Amino acid sequence: MNISKTVNVIGAGFAGLECALFLAKRGVNVHIFDKDYKKYACQCEDCEFCSLKTPKQTRNLLRDELEIMGSSLIQQERKLYKDGKVEVGCIASKLLQFGRELLKNYKNIKVFNLQISEINLQDTTVVATGPYTDKGLFEWLKNNLGSMRVIEGLNQNIVVRQVDKSLLYKKQGDDSQDMYYPLSYQDYIDLCNNIIKARNDFLDLTSSKGITKESQAIEKLVEKDKDALKNFALRPCLLVGYDKRPYAVLRLKKVQEGYELVGMASNLPKFLQEQIFSKILPLKNSTIAKFGRVTNSSRINSQFVINYMCQSNKNPNVFFAGGITGLEGHLEAMASGLAVGYNVLSYMFNKKVNILPSCTCTGALIKKIILSNTLNSSLVSANYDIIKESLEHFDGNNIDCARALSEVKKFVEGSNGRSKI
Repeated sequence: MNISKTVNVIGAGFAGLECALFLAKRGVNVHIFDKDYKKYACQCEDCEFCSLKTPKQTRNLLRDELEIMGSSLIQQERKLYKDGKVEVGCIASKLLQFGRELLKNYKNIKVFNLQISEINLQDTTVVATGPYTDKGLFEWLKNNLGSMRVIEGLNQNIVVRQVDKSLLYKKQGDDSQDMYYPLSYQDYIDLCNNIIKARNDFLDLTSSKGITKESQAIEKLVEKDKDALKNFALRPCLLVGYDKRPYAVLRLKKVQEGYELVGMASNLPKFLQEQIFSKILPLKNSTIAKFGRVTNSSRINSQFVINYMCQSNKNPNVFFAGGITGLEGHLEAMASGLAVGYNVLSYMFNKKVNILPSCTCTGALIKKIILSNTLNSSLVSANYDIIKESLEHFDGNNIDCARALSEVKKFVEGSNGRSKI
């Protein structure tokens, strides 16, 4: 197998940036390919930074591991969070922008604003295209490297601020902060009609024959069946203080940014989403903190496609990093990109690989995606459960960070032999 001294990195997201910068610092020539390179992938209202809920201690451990491994982005990431003056959803775009500016400091990095639909298997290549990998490339990967397509409907519900709570009710036996709005039959029909009108307005604007294939978008549900929303997201329930069982009920789930309208995901343009929900009485004066979205994600089935080095089982020249492997979260993608950077460097120069043990957060993330025993496994992010079985001291809430960080230092220093998985 020929091993090139230039590494191709497909994707300039968090994983791709960390991997490329790590390799470039060590004198490797890096070619980065990204069709949307001039754009910053995250949108303020639907950014993962706002929605990901993982334990603070675990994420801080992952930050410390990134620091030790030589992350190019982690200090800026810490700064953005510490400042707290920037809109939370903008942090992702600002961090990506920062990372892409760093690329300009290296003469051995070349960036190509191109869509890649196939790979030269003689080149050393890192695929870091995230969960929205171009269909053409994903099909090529599946056909040539055994990648198996997994499509999941990712529903992001609308989140609103400034709700009129005087018009809302609690559910019987519910101790949460969630609130409910009862809908009469006419209220429900009016909501459906407003969704249909918005859908038709959108079709008029685009001259399109369809909106989306996803079944969980509200405009698609209403199109299929008049009672689809009532049977899906707006199921009626008994409410404390409400004198009768309503025809349908809108659930408002308390989240950090406001109230999430449960089941209200949509692919309609933002202004049409505003039109629909501003006509619901308690939301009349609300503002939308996060717009709805329904997307499909595509990723490899890592347990069949890659080894502990995140290296293709079929062709050792190809590595995978970030969201395409089944990881979720910007820190997770950064850690994956760095780990792959170390592995690529060892592979290129025929060095013995020292795999991160699973008592580290980064090692546990990789182990989790590799050992998953189902094709329908959920996305993996940093949490207690994925590392507690490997820790010597774990009381349910505390992580042995000292041991994890010590093992990361050994990994970086190139300890003799392979670390135990």
